[in-house]
Amino acid sequence: MFSGKVTTLSIEASSIRVLTLNGRRVERWGRTPLAAGLVKDGLIVQPKAVGQAVDALFKSLGEPKSRVIVSLSSVRSAPRLLTLPRAKRALLEEAMRRQAKKEMPLPLEEIYLSWQPIGEKDDEREFFVLGVPRPIVDAQVQTLVESGVKPYIMDLKPIALARAVDHRDALIIDLEPDAFGIILVTDGVPAIWRTITLRQEGMVLEDMVQQMTEEVAKIVEFHNRGHRESPLSPATPAFLTGELSGDVTVIERIQAGMEHPVEPLVVPLE
Repeated sequence: MFSGKVTTLSIEASSIRVLTLNGRRVERWGRTPLAAGLVKDGLIVQPKAVGQAVDALFKSLGEPKSRVIVSLSSVRSAPRLLTLPRAKRALLEEAMRRQAKKEMPLPLEEIYLSWQPIGEKDDEREFFVLGVPRPIVDAQVQTLVESGVKPYIMDLKPIALARAVDHRDALIIDLEPDAFGIILVTDGVPAIWRTITLRQEGMVLEDMVQQMTEEVAKIVEFHNRGHRESPLSPATPAFLTGELSGDVTVIERIQAGMEHPVEPLVVPLE
């Protein structure tokens, strides 16, 4: 948890959300709708217009634009767990880029690549590696410039949600009106995530839930095929987040379509 006062900013396809915290206490929050087409498939298509909307929301709340934590869309981003032989620091970047070139779904020149060591054994080290499409990051940065917001941290939404859930093994289902995200956390690491944009406007709830539960099953099956000795337990909880997560009907339908128990996300905030 951050000490002192911070403000969070999340730009979704249908709305902009701002929340101000002072330690663990929520001081203020606000939301403003976005016109259709300004954000599409995680990409801010019109940074100037969205930046103006962000600026107006901050002004209406009377919040400063410094020390802002910004959520970044994870559409087309790719996490990987890579194991590399121990190497000198000068050689690590070359070895990492060579391995990431084989593993990442997009060419390296089209992504921002970052990594962090998470474990080691004998002569090998394990890394959490992340590739984020450059257009998504660049458009977000341009939007912040237009709005006058000075980001303190910019973090991918699945990683932030994994921290908020704070479970060693968990499924996180992020439900928004235009898309849903599925994050699989194993051994404390968000190892797999997918963001599915709902192409059909006005999709009925039953169809959305069915599509979402089918995707969850595919992700779990994919994980278990690669971890036959330690498959994900059916008792692993699923946490719901996002704008639709408080809908009782949504919760009941998801629980009926999944073997994993659905649990409320308890956030340690006042």
